[in-house]
Amino acid sequence: MTRPTLRFGSHGADVSLMQSALNQWVTSKLPLLVADGQFGAKTNSKVKEYQSFFKLVPDAIVGPQTWAVLEALIGQVIGLLVPPGNHKTPSELGANVVTAAEAALAKWGWTLASQPNQNVERIAAALCADSGNPKRPRQGGVGLQKIFQDASVPGAYIGRCPTITAQAVQKWQEMNAGAWRNTNDLCAWCGIFCIYVYRAAGVSVPGGWAQHTQNVFDRKVFQRISDYSAVFPGCIGVVSGIKPGGRNHHFIVTSNANDRMESIDGNAFGPDANDKSKGNKSVIARNAYPYSQLQQETAYFLAPVAGA
Repeated sequence: MTRPTLRFGSHGADVSLMQSALNQWVTSKLPLLVADGQFGAKTNSKVKEYQSFFKLVPDAIVGPQTWAVLEALIGQVIGLLVPPGNHKTPSELGANVVTAAEAALAKWGWTLASQPNQNVERIAAALCADSGNPKRPRQGGVGLQKIFQDASVPGAYIGRCPTITAQAVQKWQEMNAGAWRNTNDLCAWCGIFCIYVYRAAGVSVPGGWAQHTQNVFDRKVFQRISDYSAVFPGCIGVVSGIKPGGRNHHFIVTSNANDRMESIDGNAFGPDANDKSKGNKSVIARNAYPYSQLQQETAYFLAPVAGA
């Protein structure tokens, strides 16, 4: 959907929708806006704050890029206006999920050019942002902490997000050290990222990560899909989820065509198609899964239930 470019002095229904969407943004430090359809000084400041948060040019001009990162919030607003019984379809929910995943990738995603830097928000959970700092800040630890908080992860893990020990950095490179990391550092957070994205998209996930097993099997939040051709953008993929000894990894499907799915993954090895030979950085990155790989890894998919 093409939306008009808005700026200071604009007015009308699109301005009101944008103001209502910005009021759903819980991270803002500015007061709520009056959704009066008038693009004034307070709206101008709020737009700049939002653009800065998502690393966009903070010019207060609401064009295609700003609209793109607003879509998840718009989905929440529209959801609030939908009368009871008139729920969104699963594919409509999925579209909101993809928008929220893209927003997370834009803000926190790791790239081939990224380097550890405590002043950079991009997440690499397996890396220390500054080993010379006695506090040993985890790369992107503050953003990771927000993901864990919003997904309702147990508090012990939330408290460990901002920093990382030298031993933990080493353990992240050991494929068989998952139990150690669970006890002493962080758990694998691919599924946590998926729950964060769903909640950011306005999809209700009762109990968050603490209730993820029940949510998967009670069919009130997710519907399991095994037919790959039926998978649509916004579904959660689970690879090796039922294969003995397999790595249980979750991801957000962004496209499904030509016997291949593209995705945005949390807790990915790196931004280079999960190339394990380059070490584990534990990042948010794009990935792709051919059907042949999904079949080999006994993948299944979770689709959002209409009205969730």
